Amino acid sequence: GVDKTTRLPPSAYGPDVTAAVYAQLIEKAERSIAAGRAVIVDAVHGQPGERAEIEAVARRAGVAFHGFWLEAPAETLRRRVEARTGDASDATADVVDRQQGYDVGDVTWRRISTNAGAESALAEVTAVLVCADSPSTA
Repeated sequence: GVDKTTRLPPSAYGPDVTAAVYAQLIEKAERSIAAGRAVIVDAVHGQPGERAEIEAVARRAGVAFHGFWLEAPAETLRRRVEARTGDASDATADVVDRQQGYDVGDVTWRRISTNAGAESALAEVTAVLVCADSPSTA
């Protein structure tokens, strides 16, 4: 109910709201996959259960799943969020610091460093997806 560039208050990130947002992401992913579309779900997935749920969407649909865990040093992340303007992100340096303290559990998704920038990370993700989509020559 607000413009996409309006910063939301911390109350918008409580557990109930987070669960509702992830439920919507799952529902939209399921509909899109059922319609024959490829799906990218861009969210933190900071809890093991959140990662398991989105993986299960692909498994139930019988399609491939590739989870990517993007990471960079905290200072890089702080610098990036402080430089943002006019986008939908509510992140601040305080949010970055808080997230650094999260126990994310065992991350089995492919870890991608974003320290060198978006282009480098995109190249790595693309290489993984191209290899996964190529017929095996073995």
